[in-house]
Amino acid sequence: MSDRDIAATFRQKVVFMKSWKPASMPSNRDRLELYALHKQSVSSDAPSSFPNSASAAEKAKYNAWRTKSGLSATEAMKLYLQESDRQIRVYGSSSNNNNNNIKQATNGPSAIRSSSASIASEDSTVSTPRGIAAIPLLCAAANESRTAYLRRISQTPSDAAWWARQEALCGENPSSVFAFPESLVIFLAKQVEALSLASGNNVIRAFLWPLHNSLLSLWIMAIASITLFDGVLKILKVLVWGARRTGISLSLIWKDLNLLVSSVHAACEPQQAITCRLVGLGLLPATYTVSLLDKGFPSVTLASVGLVALLTMNLWYFVFLLPWAGFWMLWFSVLAGFSFAVIEFAGA
Repeated sequence: MSDRDIAATFRQKVVFMKSWKPASMPSNRDRLELYALHKQSVSSDAPSSFPNSASAAEKAKYNAWRTKSGLSATEAMKLYLQESDRQIRVYGSSSNNNNNNIKQATNGPSAIRSSSASIASEDSTVSTPRGIAAIPLLCAAANESRTAYLRRISQTPSDAAWWARQEALCGENPSSVFAFPESLVIFLAKQVEALSLASGNNVIRAFLWPLHNSLLSLWIMAIASITLFDGVLKILKVLVWGARRTGISLSLIWKDLNLLVSSVHAACEPQQAITCRLVGLGLLPATYTVSLLDKGFPSVTLASVGLVALLTMNLWYFVFLLPWAGFWMLWFSVLAGFSFAVIEFAGA
């Protein structure tokens, strides 16, 4: 499919998505993912700076857009088509959708779905790093204040719980090895959220607020670690079997790894929550390794061999040290929760 055909299909899809009425409300993360891909498609890379006076919603949009930096307009359009198809499958369509939109024979979603499916099959080198894209959005969520958290929980019915709608982003399916760390974090967070919703008591909810924010940061840790080692496994496949047989490009793998580096560095910025900065600090040694190898070797193959060797030697750091640090983060969030519960009880 030519770039002109992709652009035409993209424009049709954008029109449809504006009128699409999902059967269930998409998560903020997924809505921001579509926003970011659309902005990258039509406006290229996000600006390097953003006003500090911007609202939290504007900052979340900017951070989501920035994760797509480096993608060409055509690549971003392809990813937009793939992501919008995924969301239509996940969230469904309301029965009162405009019939003219649903039944379009040539320009409607059926044609668009088939076109974007052909795009995916034609260009298997385009990846959709959903986990990486979620990192700045989770950082924004972790910045939620205690007051905002209490207000949101008090207005949220149990069947609209936020954590209950989340899914592992890195594994191919919920039972895969790569999905397990994320699934464990999400499971724990669901229990915390269920308890918070069922309590109806702001003192208990204030106690659980630090735990909620820490679990958001641990999700970032899980996503970053899994993405890194998934990239290493892909590199090994290419080094052993070759790019032609595996259908994977080393340059694309490194592009995803560099997106991960920028997302982790963004998590360390001063405006982020302390838990996000701590997680980002724990991941910095790995991201600096990726950056140094990427810039220090003239050959992507040599850089790939070096990355595999260094991460293999430091596997203990991700298997033992980071999970242990995550456990202590949860423990300290429980201790902090007692303080916030007292503050809420006192009405301060």
